[in-house]
Amino acid sequence: MARARPDGYTLLLATGGHAVAGALYNTLPYKSVADFEMISTVTYFPFLIVVNANSKVQGLTEVLAAARAAPGTVAYGTAGVGSTHHLAGELLAKMAGAPMLHVPYRGDAAALTALLGGDIPFIVAPPTAVMSNILAGKLRAIATTGPQRWPGLPNVPTVAEQGVPGYDVRSWAGLMAPAGTPRPIVERLQAETQRALQSAAVRQRLEEMGGEARGSTPEEMKTMVSREVDKWTQVVADAKIPRQ
Repeated sequence: MARARPDGYTLLLATGGHAVAGALYNTLPYKSVADFEMISTVTYFPFLIVVNANSKVQGLTEVLAAARAAPGTVAYGTAGVGSTHHLAGELLAKMAGAPMLHVPYRGDAAALTALLGGDIPFIVAPPTAVMSNILAGKLRAIATTGPQRWPGLPNVPTVAEQGVPGYDVRSWAGLMAPAGTPRPIVERLQAETQRALQSAAVRQRLEEMGGEARGSTPEEMKTMVSREVDKWTQVVADAKIPRQ
């Protein structure tokens, strides 16, 4: 897409993984910010920290206390090494001073299966991966990773509320075009995106998928993506995750 004709007819719906890739890979065939014209963000969504419904753990403070008492012994599962889920866990461990053991699985489904089977004490996952099992009473969320409580589970406190002030990890989705796309085209696409995000049907569908409808200006999105790349680059370095 980065090398497509910059005429507004080829667009990318990028996610938070776009910034993570910029932090994790040394040899990407594109530059995560410079090779794109940002158009607008579309949605933001938090991750959930989830335990088996049978777990005795009632809150994240218990998990962090155990991790501080025995560094590197409390395990958590994610969708894989270098996933946003993984980096969210590494950032939590760093900010909380609670080293934990990361157990990577091949995708959310495999991590979920391990949690349901009692193979892992908790996982970090997006709402779309775990909500059906939470509603069925098989899993229980103990924290959300955004700065405010997630409307889908309003009784579940944030990580920040449980002793890690300033912690904020949300994934996102947003529209990008190839670098060099004329400004009038970018502005038209941005305006139409904003119009779509005002639709009740669109907002409802994004909420059903665990997200919050939220647009931006091209400049706001560029700043956000740049900051995300910088943040995850530091997390990768601090956690000594090999760059690929």
